Amino acid sequence: MIQFASCAIVYLPLALAFESQSDVRWTSDFVFALGWSVVVLSVGAISLLYWLLRQGAAAGVARLFFLVPPVTALMAFAMFGERLDAVAIAGMALIVVAWALARPGATR
Repeated sequence: MIQFASCAIVYLPLALAFESQSDVRWTSDFVFALGWSVVVLSVGAISLLYWLLRQGAAAGVARLFFLVPPVTALMAFAMFGERLDAVAIAGMALIVVAWALARPGATR
């Protein structure tokens, strides 16, 4: 909460001074995307991160960050028809293998 509030205090005056509010088209798609970004990605993800850290799962939380690029690429493929070439698929496979090897007890 402190991080979000301090960012708002710093960036709100800059946004009001340099951005034009007349360029925003408040369509239902835009409102959904904005709500998703604010509620799910910001508040939800950060809350989940802090909850996992409080549970003592810092190493597991750090490991999850490596999955962000392949999961994002797969979501873009599924939802927006983004193209996945051989290099992207090979990179995702390498990340998943490394992620699996980094889990506790993987080397035993």
